[in-house]
Amino acid sequence: MSRRILVLGSDRAIGRCVSTALAADPSIECIVGGHHSGNLAAHKRLQAYAKQIGARVSAANVADGILMREALEGVFAVVNATALGRHSSYALAGQCARHGAHYVDLASSREHVSGIKALDRRAQAAGCLLVTGANVVPAISGALVDSLAHEFDRLDEIHVALSPFDGNQPWFVTMRTLTARIGRPIRVRRNGRWRVAYGWSEPEKVAFPKPVGSMRAYLCDAPDLDLFPHRYRAGTVTFRVGLSRASWSYALAALGRYRRRRYLAEQAQRNPGSVDGRDGFQDLVDKTASIQVRMRGQRDGAEVVHCACLIARNDSGAAIASSPAIALVKRWVRDGVTDPGAVPCLGLLSLEAVKAGLLGHDIVLVRS
Repeated sequence: MSRRILVLGSDRAIGRCVSTALAADPSIECIVGGHHSGNLAAHKRLQAYAKQIGARVSAANVADGILMREALEGVFAVVNATALGRHSSYALAGQCARHGAHYVDLASSREHVSGIKALDRRAQAAGCLLVTGANVVPAISGALVDSLAHEFDRLDEIHVALSPFDGNQPWFVTMRTLTARIGRPIRVRRNGRWRVAYGWSEPEKVAFPKPVGSMRAYLCDAPDLDLFPHRYRAGTVTFRVGLSRASWSYALAALGRYRRRRYLAEQAQRNPGSVDGRDGFQDLVDKTASIQVRMRGQRDGAEVVHCACLIARNDSGAAIASSPAIALVKRWVRDGVTDPGAVPCLGLLSLEAVKAGLLGHDIVLVRS
């Protein structure tokens, strides 16, 4: 008996990766939904795509509660691959809980991923599992850390670095995706204490394996900063983003210094980590070219350092971003769900499970 899976956002690159992989599984009946249901041209393209992969098209619209209730009838699980910025809500996850359907989204906002626990009791009562953050962060960054954690008796530092693929994208598009967080206060864990840092500050040179190469990477907000200190008991956790074009990084750093001076006088009235406006971090994560974790700690009384890095070549970043959701849904269909609740996607997938979803793509794993 096949399980019915609804994939929302199948008119976008990551949603297409998810729905294509799920539609190829004979134990899954894949139903696809778009992001802009009112756009006739987009709907026709979605219909053509659904026919190509052997899926059905749903009229589901995340913003329309009535349409969503109808779409959820008989659905085993929902994959939400629509645009998920800081201001995205848990309305769809709540609807899934009411229908007893499992839910996974690909959000990467620190606030959204950490806040899913508010739905934990509701999900447990409904017997369903609601998962957020099934993306490069925190799902894959966490899987990389888990794959190396056994090499340490004590883990002191975790440094995560991401490099997005910009291709031929105009400079102003990349700048626009980042400006929401530049110069804003963020909470980071340093030497066992929480302190306030600022977005796109404190650059460090990060050596990504080829073809990405070395670049200056700057502090950024990410769910890892909240989740990793608790899960791994590391005293220091950082998250940085590096751009392939140094001139863009320098321009953003200058903007960050200007904003920091502007907001220092208001810092006492602000909640560190709060962000106004559109969150462009999701766009960066969805276009990941490389994700690296570097860990420092103790083993047999000696200091050791280990590093693991996933590299997407030939614009294969969407495959990295979509692989956690694909792996989760396939496991739910195959094995069922035994532990209901509402949780971030951390510790739910091993690196081996993620790698299984990357077969056929030009993606390599480098360890040192």
